[in-house]
Amino acid sequence: MRMSYASKLFLAMLGVLLITGISGALTSADDRPLLVLADLSGSSQEKMGYFNSPEKTTVVRITRAEAIREILTEFARTLPASYCPVGLFELRYLSGDKSYCVPVTPVAAYQAGDLQKRVEDDLTTTLPVFNRRTPLADGLRQLDESVLKSMDGRAVVLLISDGGENIRSGKNNEDENKSIRVDDPVKEPLTEVLRLKLAYGDKLVFHAIGLDRGTSSDQKEQDQEALALLQKMAAAGGGKYFSARELLQDRKTIAELYPLLCGTAGLLTE
Repeated sequence: MRMSYASKLFLAMLGVLLITGISGALTSADDRPLLVLADLSGSSQEKMGYFNSPEKTTVVRITRAEAIREILTEFARTLPASYCPVGLFELRYLSGDKSYCVPVTPVAAYQAGDLQKRVEDDLTTTLPVFNRRTPLADGLRQLDESVLKSMDGRAVVLLISDGGENIRSGKNNEDENKSIRVDDPVKEPLTEVLRLKLAYGDKLVFHAIGLDRGTSSDQKEQDQEALALLQKMAAAGGGKYFSARELLQDRKTIAELYPLLCGTAGLLTE
């Protein structure tokens, strides 16, 4: 049975406190946990463009929500035997519900099999068709208020999304970005990442995995703009951008993400 949002938030905060408390037992001074944001709102039920199966024998097409689950399942399956602090969150929009960033798993140290089971059992892959909105900026602000502030921003954030923000989708204004303040109201996704970096500096790193959104010329044009936003967000966050299509076509590259995202930061001493 799926837990209520309040229960999930309590467990997430408990995980944050536990991670904060054990930071002295980490083998590296860089003890940042990995916070994964799965964008399962808006157009996540639409299908990605075609790509080769891992065996290169067939061409497949799956929804973006399914692609997110496949990436996270493979990442969890190949997680090293040592522990790694990880927290999984859904970015979603439900009419009348202002909870845009919802905890799926507490921020905690998981064995690979445990994390894989949580991804397979608890990650949402279906949402009502009328919830076609994507609150990227508001979701990032809620992550900051509910999790990052209590960590003093010491975290690696990984957003998996198609970049299709449509609640605060105003064009980013370069001049406005020069005068961003930590207490500014929510504006748009890139501005929100810049605000987080202003607040936490090098303690916070932001990566992104981009999901393409179709095969027609119009969809490809939309992809270019949306994925360019994710690339800018990753660059502004001091991180890297990855293509979901490339990861899904060569699954071993998903396992290779671990050293970049966690490195020795998540390895606990015996």
